Amino acid sequence: MLTLALSIALYVVFSGFTYHADFKMGYVLSDKIFAQHPPFVDANKKIEAEQQRLEGQLKIMQDELNKKVEEYDSKQLMWSDSKKAEVQNELNELQANLIQFNDENLNPDTGKIRQTWDEIIQPIVENVQNVIDRIGTEEGYDVIFDVKEGLPFILYTKEEYDITDLILEELKKN
Repeated sequence: MLTLALSIALYVVFSGFTYHADFKMGYVLSDKIFAQHPPFVDANKKIEAEQQRLEGQLKIMQDELNKKVEEYDSKQLMWSDSKKAEVQNELNELQANLIQFNDENLNPDTGKIRQTWDEIIQPIVENVQNVIDRIGTEEGYDVIFDVKEGLPFILYTKEEYDITDLILEELKKN
């Protein structure tokens, strides 16, 4: 219902910019497009498999660290100070390696998995956007929205509706 109300409101706003009655708008459900677009589905499966592989490696590292911590806790009373220091250094190194592995591979902003996502998914997203732009132009749409989580997001619009320069000029006056 919110989507319909927003769409009607946007139609009223955009129809004020036109002096003709043939204003044409459409919407897409990008979640549906990506769920049903085979290149995206295949790419997503590859990325998920790589993420699971990396998470498996991380779990092995965590298990190794946990095992060493348990060993340290159970045997530290019998060890000399030099042995304790040696094992503590080993634990610190294992923990540092675990953190580094996680950051380099699974960090959602900069990790290997993000880079893989950008390399594989970005061309697919660009292709979808190009198709939307082409259909918008060829079919005479004024505006095309993506309706995601009930909120519209503009994917395509004619340049005649861009009022950025008008706003900037008005801001300069103030």
